[in-house]
Amino acid sequence: MMERLGKGWRRWLGVLAVLPALGCAGEAVDLGGNDAGTDNLTLEGEWVGTLSSGVFVSSPKTLRLTLDPNGAGSLLVGDTALAPPTDPSVGYPPEAQADAAEASGMLIHLYDGITYPLKNVSVSGSTLRFEVDPMLAFDPWCQLQTPVAWSTGEYRCLESWGGGVDRSSGVKQCYMIDPDSGAHVDVDCVVLFMCNISIGTRCYCTESSCGAENHDPTHLVRFELQLNEAGTTLSGDHAYWEDHSSSQAVVLARQ
Repeated sequence: MMERLGKGWRRWLGVLAVLPALGCAGEAVDLGGNDAGTDNLTLEGEWVGTLSSGVFVSSPKTLRLTLDPNGAGSLLVGDTALAPPTDPSVGYPPEAQADAAEASGMLIHLYDGITYPLKNVSVSGSTLRFEVDPMLAFDPWCQLQTPVAWSTGEYRCLESWGGGVDRSSGVKQCYMIDPDSGAHVDVDCVVLFMCNISIGTRCYCTESSCGAENHDPTHLVRFELQLNEAGTTLSGDHAYWEDHSSSQAVVLARQ
């Protein structure tokens, strides 16, 4: 069975608690004592826990949150950071290949082996808020791409040919259609999505380079976590974007 794909590809994004972050990117945030009965405690350090989500290929995932005294930090998903990509023709990160096997699109979420820098960190009482950009998982791979000029005046990392999915062999094989010969040209499904099909969650290219950066603030992953009175755990809930909700708790323990 062959499935033709057009501009109406379904785009999903697994996100955590969609709640307003109060800080501003680049501002220092004091992670020392607060006014919620934990005056002698600090959020500085490493916090480890798990997160489950219906959009994850493997669930639950380990989360490793690291914070310095000024609120800068990172979130590592999994136990070990991935090596950077080297092949522009094979989509990255590897876990995205399973997402690309979905019927008509990719499920963009937090990927194993990716370290995400924290954005817009803020603290209010015992509440810690921050955001991460899930598209940064694709940035090293997008930087390997060669920009291709489209007739629309924009640049992508594949030609603006039509394409589709061939399932006749029992597996999903993505292809593009050569406009001159009509031949099907096999292409990695992640590459097709990131370089040709997707509108908002993709590689963004200029005449000279490509990279992945979130161009839609609704696609940021937002955390709102509460520090317990003992100062030993940070916990909160998460929900999916586009009305896919879950009450799965996020619990991170101080290391």
